[in-house]
Amino acid sequence: MPSRKKKESKTDIPLGKSFDVLDSVLTLIYSYAKRKYELEEKIEEIKEETEDRVEELREEATVAAYDAKKALLRTVIETIFLTTGILSLILGVLLIIRKYMPLEHVLVAYGLLIILVILVQMKTHPQYPRYKYEPMPRHRRH
Repeated sequence: MPSRKKKESKTDIPLGKSFDVLDSVLTLIYSYAKRKYELEEKIEEIKEETEDRVEELREEATVAAYDAKKALLRTVIETIFLTTGILSLILGVLLIIRKYMPLEHVLVAYGLLIILVILVQMKTHPQYPRYKYEPMPRHRRH
């Protein structure tokens, strides 16, 4: 009997090469999945850090707002006390001087004194108001 030679098919791939290709594909899939998982973890971590930082900033802003409100209220109260104190001082001086002069003369003299002080101040400081508005310089972007 003649021995028949088995014809080799050109599509036959050795088993070792098939495993190498399969290993490469599985490695690619694994590294893709691993990178995707790591990226999702990093995104979650950044979200949590951002939420924590936003909460911290919100608390700091709330504290700053209450401090500003407290300072404003304190300034208003001090201004009211200072204004009423100055008015009572002026009224008291007017009442004392009234015993020696008529009230009309005292009021006219006080008004002239105030006008004179304001005119002298404006004459000595011609750039009234003292602080001019100067816009901030604009920075150029490169």
